[in-house]
Amino acid sequence: MKPTDREPRDGVEVCPDCGQDIIRRYRVRATGEQFWLCEECDAVWRAGADRSVADFFYLSDFLPAEPDPWKVIERAEGTQQPGPLQALVDLAAKGELSGLALGMHRADALTVVGVPPDPAPIGVVEAGDVSLTFEADTLVGVSVRFPPTGVRWPGLMPASTAPRLTPVPRPEALAALRDAGVESLSATWPDDRAAEFWIDGRRVRLEFDQGLLSAVGVSRASN
Repeated sequence: MKPTDREPRDGVEVCPDCGQDIIRRYRVRATGEQFWLCEECDAVWRAGADRSVADFFYLSDFLPAEPDPWKVIERAEGTQQPGPLQALVDLAAKGELSGLALGMHRADALTVVGVPPDPAPIGVVEAGDVSLTFEADTLVGVSVRFPPTGVRWPGLMPASTAPRLTPVPRPEALAALRDAGVESLSATWPDDRAAEFWIDGRRVRLEFDQGLLSAVGVSRASN
């Protein structure tokens, strides 16, 4: 058990082993590997694991070569996820994706995806594997499909320095959103092919094919 700094985190997440609510994200300093740790009983979950069930091991087993594993780890809260997962979090939590942002003007959004504004249809605009939804002149929805041949990123999106979305595994996608504080609206469907989330007036929908992200969309609540 860590001897100090054991205050509960924002948003109670109860450890299924000891019943305390001080599970936090940590990383190994030498490798950067991230994991989840209960600071009360030293229970460990790897990134993406379901922390609501007793499927864990202990810190001494996670780092068996370290006589005092607390000395080689540090909290990782506030750090970014790996690139594709961070892109998913940015889209869900901020409504942002490779130069697009919910709320931006229609002309600016169309410039990003390389579509001339004059002949572009009203409502939904398709560009590559990206779909934009507008209400009047405001971008209110963004969705991306992940075909087996790879995403066709339109316009200026390939040049964006933002993290790039890819077909990440379902457990990692759901864990990344949960870790970012995105509230589950309907966590999964019985066939595990979809999940919906709600955050700050936006609805986020994920679709999966063979365990990988196949489509993601975010829209304002009214959409």
